[in-house]
Amino acid sequence: MRPPTRDDLAPPRLLHWERTRPATAWPPPSVPEAYAAFAREAVERMHERVVERRGAADRRLREARRDGVPLARRLRLRLERFRLAALERRLRIAADDAAAVPGVERLRRLADEFVQVDRDPVR
Repeated sequence: MRPPTRDDLAPPRLLHWERTRPATAWPPPSVPEAYAAFAREAVERMHERVVERRGAADRRLREARRDGVPLARRLRLRLERFRLAALERRLRIAADDAAAVPGVERLRRLADEFVQVDRDPVR
């Protein structure tokens, strides 16, 4: 084990958005404020897209019922609608948490699930 150097004991370096800015940008956002703003915007965009996808799934399910589509296909559509509703509910909770600076991991998991749902069309 090596003895600690001066660099090891120095305070962490500031990120580019933490450095001092011109007077027009005063006061600079703190780390929690900047993260909360990013989280809020990301959650709002994902929520909008999920609501849009859920509306499309509802429409497809109504059309399938009207057209007499086989039960297996209708069940797949209902499952997609259910998954989107659950994701929408969790995104609403995350949007509420964004004001209180949510954990990075929870936001990452939601973003991963959103990407998967947004990418996978129902067959």
